[in-house]
Amino acid sequence: MVRRVADPSVWRDSEGRLRSGWVVTVFALVAVVSGIIIEGVIFATGLGHGEYSLTSTKIAASAWGHLASGVLATFVAWKLGQDAGLVRPRGLAWGVAAGAALLTVTVVLGGLASGTVGLAACDSKLRDGVLQLLFVGPTAFGEELWLRGAALRALARGTHPVFAVLGTGLVFGALHLLNPNASAVAALNVALVGIWFGAMAWRAQSVWPAFGAHLAWNWFEGFVWGQNVSGIQAGCSLFTATSQPGFWGGGAFGPEASGLTAVLLALACAVTVVWPRSRPAGR
Repeated sequence: MVRRVADPSVWRDSEGRLRSGWVVTVFALVAVVSGIIIEGVIFATGLGHGEYSLTSTKIAASAWGHLASGVLATFVAWKLGQDAGLVRPRGLAWGVAAGAALLTVTVVLGGLASGTVGLAACDSKLRDGVLQLLFVGPTAFGEELWLRGAALRALARGTHPVFAVLGTGLVFGALHLLNPNASAVAALNVALVGIWFGAMAWRAQSVWPAFGAHLAWNWFEGFVWGQNVSGIQAGCSLFTATSQPGFWGGGAFGPEASGLTAVLLALACAVTVVWPRSRPAGR
């Protein structure tokens, strides 16, 4: 029996699904509008005031706001018939391992080359470690839902996976221009991070490895190695690593603004792109 294919139109494709352009448009509108409303509520209640620190109420409120916005936009996209790569929680462990390893190599090489690496001297390591995990976790998951979930898959369906990965990566970099101590170099490096996460999500046909890498990157950057996380102060950490700004270090923004990070991310992207792609479910 031959499956009947709907006549394509400006709204529907040849498979009868809502065209990817409309899915992306609705997804972006829901994400942006809900994000603005949530941020407005945060500031109206006074939670948006305070220092930029991974253990502050300001960052905590913003983190959970990111998650709420991402979940809402993903739900709407799912109702429109677009999956977000969430049905198979595969690749989470190797994503965590990859993110932790790459960040560690970046920080340690930078510290050994032009600075110092050693134990941190602070008394609230357990408390700050848990708090940072609770704060960077929602941010990582929310941002992955924004950019490596339904939006990435809809763009790949409507254009080409390469354009989808590159496009969402560039948006990721541009969003970080709003962070403290941001620069063009930092934004370009964060875009490379986003491209790496996008390649992970597409090759695995799942958002989970990208979420794992994102979570591990931020948590190791802040709590394990005591670095600023995209311009945000980390607080108490297990170790410290100091490197000179420039190729080896990213200064006040953190390792994402260093030349070394760019080189390592380019290598990571190349390895991920040639990695065997997971087959979609049912094949």
